[in-house]
Amino acid sequence: MMAPIPRSAATKSRLDAPASGPLGPYDAPPSTMAAQLINNLSTTEEPSRPAEKNDLKRLMEEVLEQDANESDDVVSKLEQKHKLIYVFTRAVLERLSTDDPFMNQEQLVGQASDALDIFTVAVRELPGVLEYVLPAGVDLHSRGQEPLWTWLFPRVLMLLGRRNCKKLTEKIKDFFYISFQAAGGSPQHWNLTSFIFTYLRECVTSMYIFSPMTFYQNLPYLATLDRLQSSNILSHAQVVDIVLPSDDMSLFASFVVGNDGSPTSANDCTYVIRDATEGLSHARNVLSILVDVSMAAAASYDATPAFQDYVGWLLDSFLVSHELHKKWRANTSLHPSCSDACLLPFCSVHALVTSFQETLSPSLLRKGYTLLSTFCTDLLLDPTQLSERSIQLNLCSSIINLAAGCRRYDSVRRAVSLYLLPAIHANLATGNTFASGMGNNLKVDQPCPTSFASC
Repeated sequence: MMAPIPRSAATKSRLDAPASGPLGPYDAPPSTMAAQLINNLSTTEEPSRPAEKNDLKRLMEEVLEQDANESDDVVSKLEQKHKLIYVFTRAVLERLSTDDPFMNQEQLVGQASDALDIFTVAVRELPGVLEYVLPAGVDLHSRGQEPLWTWLFPRVLMLLGRRNCKKLTEKIKDFFYISFQAAGGSPQHWNLTSFIFTYLRECVTSMYIFSPMTFYQNLPYLATLDRLQSSNILSHAQVVDIVLPSDDMSLFASFVVGNDGSPTSANDCTYVIRDATEGLSHARNVLSILVDVSMAAAASYDATPAFQDYVGWLLDSFLVSHELHKKWRANTSLHPSCSDACLLPFCSVHALVTSFQETLSPSLLRKGYTLLSTFCTDLLLDPTQLSERSIQLNLCSSIINLAAGCRRYDSVRRAVSLYLLPAIHANLATGNTFASGMGNNLKVDQPCPTSFASC
């Protein structure tokens, strides 16, 4: 079993059972969960197009029939799990992403939560389903000859960060974490972990803007977070059309191959973000997933040399998201969506720095410490974000780690002295409840608190 992954206190712990192990919090087997969801779907609105409705109804009946006559044959099991994932993606996830004003949003979100549980259990039990390709001569609506993961991931990710789908955020993160872990635990699918990481990374680093109001519309390969900083978002409507990953990505030709050996169209692997504030939330959550899978990889084998570059990129990306948060915070129309934007980056950077401080290069560690001190400062300046005990504990842990950083690096000491210490002073002076609860740990003796006494 993989060593437990240190997790941010802002989210629940990711599951760390092996692919062949217990189902963790998912008590029911996928067949039972699928039957329950199909029964629920039968009482709700179905797709409006008769052909599509009949097709999905037929497939649901096949899923139930296969569950009742479950086979031990691996090929049959792969077909069954693929059909199960396909049906619920079409019947629930795709409908939820349409913004249909007449759909029962709350009901669909609940069904999507159940569907993601089913996907997670199916992938954990049989990770090969992610690479399942339709047999020759078999046709399914909207499915080509691409591996399942390249068809499924965009349909899951397009719900990540959406305002009405916040209840799905942790389920989506669980799904990607388990997909990465299950593939990494199966020698036949080790290459899939690299594909998963690359795909998620490209969802942050590449985009194409179709909005006619921007002069960037003819520049096809720009950083998502950098692109969200365009002044047009503040001065015009918040509607954008961001295609993720970039639909001209050459990397698709290298790993997205159909059953006949020909590359799959990049259009089959993309999805669209249409709201700027949802785009920021989406990028931050994808970065959080990348932190999870990176730490899982580093915990299971020595990935330190290759990991260094990714840590640097992750830290830079969290910094960009932080600057974007500060920029949008002053805008009344964007501020509500940015009210707690510091929590997720703080917890992710805290997890990276505390987990890898012994293996990161000095330059990366200094960067991590400096960024962590910035996030700690922002949290202390906005105590409303410190209501949860878990966040308070993470903040205390960060301060202890920053004390060690101050002893090792002058640049960290300067950053702490310039920004974090004044914030600590201000909290103590105002009698902030959190600061008071920390007692002597935040007692300040100029120029450092006792935690930094040896700086």
